[in-house]
Amino acid sequence: MRTLVVPGFAAAVSTKVGKAVVAACDNVAVVDVERGALVGQTWVGNARQGGVLVAPAKDVELVGDVTFVAAGRFGAVAIDLADPCAPAVIDNCTLPDDPAFYASGVRAQAGSLYVAGGE
Repeated sequence: MRTLVVPGFAAAVSTKVGKAVVAACDNVAVVDVERGALVGQTWVGNARQGGVLVAPAKDVELVGDVTFVAAGRFGAVAIDLADPCAPAVIDNCTLPDDPAFYASGVRAQAGSLYVAGGE
């Protein structure tokens, strides 16, 4: 067994062609698995509001060069991984008028994205 260190509290991981993408609460990290090295990281700029983490990176799903991250009140956050050394947040999709909505899981299948909207 091998341990790879990433910043944050690792909650979920997905892999693709030698890279691991880790959802780590206030960070999404990209790791080169062969070298065991952190190569990139990003997260939404306003993940904390009033001192509370409202957009925790909780789950991750890779689809091509995009990773989708379940992110609490922020719903599903899309991150461009075309350059794993410079991952970039594209946008997010949520239910802004429903205070009970809290994305905790995300999966993709057959061209659709599914978000688990509760804890």
